[in-house]
Amino acid sequence: MKKIALTLLLLLLGTTPGAAKTDICNAPLTVAKVDGMVCDFCVQSIKKVLEKEEPVKAVDIDLTAKEVRITLKPGATLSDDIVRQKIDWAGYKLTGIEHSCGGPETGPAAQ
Repeated sequence: MKKIALTLLLLLLGTTPGAAKTDICNAPLTVAKVDGMVCDFCVQSIKKVLEKEEPVKAVDIDLTAKEVRITLKPGATLSDDIVRQKIDWAGYKLTGIEHSCGGPETGPAAQ
């Protein structure tokens, strides 16, 4: 009877025995589409303002795709409003933003 009750409780909570569930992303990624970036000076300007934010681990910029890829520290978040403010402050226009989990990192950098 205890086993049935436990199984029902686990099903109600959305998990099954033996299944591990984690809500923490080890490499949260924000991809911002930005208009106005055309040169290395643009890259440095945007990197400088975004890298000052505590949750930011790394900033990579693809000028061709007009994308700013912001990798956050594990479990960290950065609001769209902050991203928009920082990009506006640097003198550029945010045209879109997406969030994803970059997946688990491996090696010494993950620690």
